[in-house]
Amino acid sequence: MSSQELVDVRLLGLPVDLWRRASSHQEALQREFEIIRTTGVAESVPHRLLELIDSFRTQFGDTSDATWDELRLAAEAGESAKDLTFRVPPAAAWAAQELGKMMTEVDAYCQGGGHLLTLATPSDQVALRDWILGEFIQQIDGRGPVSWEEFVLAGKRDEADRIVFDGALDLATAGGLRDEIQERRRRGIRKLVVDLSRVGFVDSIGISLLVTTHNRLEEEGATMRLIAPRRVQELLRLTGLTELLKPEDPPQPAST
Repeated sequence: MSSQELVDVRLLGLPVDLWRRASSHQEALQREFEIIRTTGVAESVPHRLLELIDSFRTQFGDTSDATWDELRLAAEAGESAKDLTFRVPPAAAWAAQELGKMMTEVDAYCQGGGHLLTLATPSDQVALRDWILGEFIQQIDGRGPVSWEEFVLAGKRDEADRIVFDGALDLATAGGLRDEIQERRRRGIRKLVVDLSRVGFVDSIGISLLVTTHNRLEEEGATMRLIAPRRVQELLRLTGLTELLKPEDPPQPAST
């Protein structure tokens, strides 16, 4: 593979000790899954995870081995944070997306499997995984890197992740909402809340924007929660979009 076919992905300020703990947890999980694979069915979660990892190793070879070795040396040296640069093929974005979906399924499997010795991934390690995979997806798509520190701060700004829209969501106003959504994406927001509690009307353009936003964020490993009044929820039901967008009722005002 020529260098022209590779893309640089930079992980800025990767927390070395958290990565070390996440790596140890992942290794323990894979060892236990290897045992299960020898006796389990081919479509089981352990089998499919290991098959996915094997296929990635075959497809991408050793393009990132030297960078991971650099991180291991940083862990041995006791460094607290490390900047890394990976040179990977564009298909690594698809691989990161597929791995993210698979690991979410793996965590659910661990939570429901009392027979497992390995517990579900701790929340701080899940956040690290989401950041790493998200950086591969977004940077291969052409966006700049978001450091670990920026990612953590964004996750703590709950109100900054919420877009409250008022009035009608239609051809005349959808552009404004789209601009707000794009601004959050540029900042690397991973969890977006679109609050339409005060919206009285949504036309086909508004619905198209909501669907496009949901799908785009999902591709990037991010999520969108939609808050909508019953009249908007009924419209989504009639258009067959309830299952996709999963609208939630607006919060009830506190009683006095």
